[in-house]
Amino acid sequence: MGRVTVVGSYIVALTMDTDRLPVEGETVHGRNYHTTHGGKGSNMVVSAARLGAEATFIGKIGHDVFW
Repeated sequence: MGRVTVVGSYIVALTMDTDRLPVEGETVHGRNYHTTHGGKGSNMVVSAARLGAEATFIGKIGHDVFW
């Protein structure tokens, strides 16, 4: 397996469960609010590592309540 270096984004995803997707202009109530890892770049490098590649991630951490 080869090497992969990803320069990309890392975010904190704010998620919750709903019974269904809202239609345009509608508000639905959610439950089970939680934070998790996310970002296209970080997701890509994790996938590459799980497939056996030597994976490196380069990103920048912001200065907000989640850093």
